[in-house]
Amino acid sequence: STGENGESYVGFIRKPNLDEIGAFVSLGQNNPVQAAKVLLNSTWLEGDEILLQEEELFLGIMSVLDSIVKVRIAKVVKI
Repeated sequence: STGENGESYVGFIRKPNLDEIGAFVSLGQNNPVQAAKVLLNSTWLEGDEILLQEEELFLGIMSVLDSIVKVRIAKVVKI
């Protein structure tokens, strides 16, 4: 993310597990901001802490979090 004065910030997260994805999807139905906070805090590895503290920077991260939680569709066929 980029700050007001053009500063660049970097954060590293790991791939969320099934429980974290479930919490994200469940919370996201009623409160997408809280869902993103929970997901980011539970998967955060390291980086610029300002990304977790500044609201404007956090809002920029929300779209990235949505793309991380990918749902793949599978088809099951009875043989």
